[in-house]
Amino acid sequence: MVRLYLFFLGLVLMVSLSGCVTMEERSTDRLLAIVNGRPITETDLLYDLQIEHRREDLSGAGSFDLERFLQKVIDDTLIVEEAERMGLGDSPFVQAKVRQYIIREDVTRLYQEEILSKIEVTEEEARRYYQEMYEVFRVSIIETDSPEKAKEAERELSEGGDFSALVKRYGGREDVKYTRLALARSPEFEELVLGLKAGQWGGPAEIDGIYYIVKLIRRDPPEGRFEERKTRVIKQLKKEKERELSDRYLQQLRQKSQIWVNEALIAELKESDDLKPFRDDTRVLARVDGEELRVSALFSPEKTPSPLAVERLVQNWIDRKVVDLEALRRGYHERSPLREQVRRYRDQILKRVFIGTVVLPQIKRDDRSLREYYKRNMDRYRRPTRYRLQEIVLKSREDAEEVLNQLKKGADFGWLARTRSVASTSKRGGEVGWVTLDGLSEPVRNAVRGLTVGGISGVIDDGEHYRIVRLVDRREGQVPDFGEIRSRVLSDYTREEITKKLREYVEQLRRDAEIEVFEDVLKALKERFSGEKV
Repeated sequence: MVRLYLFFLGLVLMVSLSGCVTMEERSTDRLLAIVNGRPITETDLLYDLQIEHRREDLSGAGSFDLERFLQKVIDDTLIVEEAERMGLGDSPFVQAKVRQYIIREDVTRLYQEEILSKIEVTEEEARRYYQEMYEVFRVSIIETDSPEKAKEAERELSEGGDFSALVKRYGGREDVKYTRLALARSPEFEELVLGLKAGQWGGPAEIDGIYYIVKLIRRDPPEGRFEERKTRVIKQLKKEKERELSDRYLQQLRQKSQIWVNEALIAELKESDDLKPFRDDTRVLARVDGEELRVSALFSPEKTPSPLAVERLVQNWIDRKVVDLEALRRGYHERSPLREQVRRYRDQILKRVFIGTVVLPQIKRDDRSLREYYKRNMDRYRRPTRYRLQEIVLKSREDAEEVLNQLKKGADFGWLARTRSVASTSKRGGEVGWVTLDGLSEPVRNAVRGLTVGGISGVIDDGEHYRIVRLVDRREGQVPDFGEIRSRVLSDYTREEITKKLREYVEQLRRDAEIEVFEDVLKALKERFSGEKV
């Protein structure tokens, strides 16, 4: 049952961690523009901002160019329309991605409707849970990794041996405190302890290769800290209810589904030494309401499953399928706001497919093109200049001025660093090592910029201490060889070429497009985000 709960929960977590951001629809979704009869709303714009990971910019819309971003959304709309005209929306890739998105979003709503919305915890329930789960069990434990020693200890205890003496001889712990909540982390250990009365011992019980004999000293009521722990207790109780409801609901879904499992084929696979010969096997392993799982579906391009894992993989597929089919039957994706979210997600996928199938093939990505790009943009790949520094760090300006005067009179920097500096670098004669300017605080950075090799700074106040730095050496940033950064050059070059090609397509598409922008609505949107009149 716990396995079913964890699986169901995993489906929901997969949505929350997915790359595509969903959002709440506004009750009034105002129209910002119309492109060839297709509306672009305020929610469309905000969705695209989230996809671009630009949500943080909305807090300061005075400096964020919403007009420019709206034009980008218009451009994307024209590209999507062109992709639709070319029939790319019918591609198996687009349909599969959209179906996956629909299933995940539908499952999220199913989980909210059937599980989360039904969980309530009253204060009375929380108090009872606290009394039960925070009860304290005081136990002494004999533990050993030797079954022979465990049996010997058991024999001595049966003959009246002293438990404390045996703990010292065989190993273990005396008078350890566990709450019921802590015991629940190991069901086997919990079962052993709960079966005892005060003064009794039980075992040995083997848990993960260790043998335990446990004596229950006594059970104490929980400490009177309910109010302090109430929030945590309620959260724990909600999680338990969530687990129970999930397990029960998944069992209900299984019972009302038509499930068939090919037990003979599963047995054949489990008895195999290696599943690699079955990679292209199309025999059916299981069915759920007409949907089929074939042997070949157990394999991924990189991984061959273990024969012992086959049954678990089949059961996991059944769990996933009964949930998916029930969620799809509810039809959440056919209603607002999910219907609009699906449409936006599909547009994002269509743009990616257009780039991959139409734009990318037009871009030359041979070594000659990449090398020319590399030569034109060498400064972009230049590594930062590195500085080798020594430092003396002092607590007061007076001390720093005194040390600086000694340096001006010819005192050795390394000796003063060892004898006067309060920094950990003092042991190395103040040697900081090689650093870049980005790794320095602003006051030190400004001072280093003005030094020549061998030069010593004035007293630098960094807000905490007073520093004097010496520039030991300097190495200008070098540009790595092309071969060393070819993959980065390829990525940068491809991205720029895609942008150019898309711009060319958009310019052409705009010539024949009918575009209307509602400036008053856009202005109101900017005012709302900037908090002031624009």
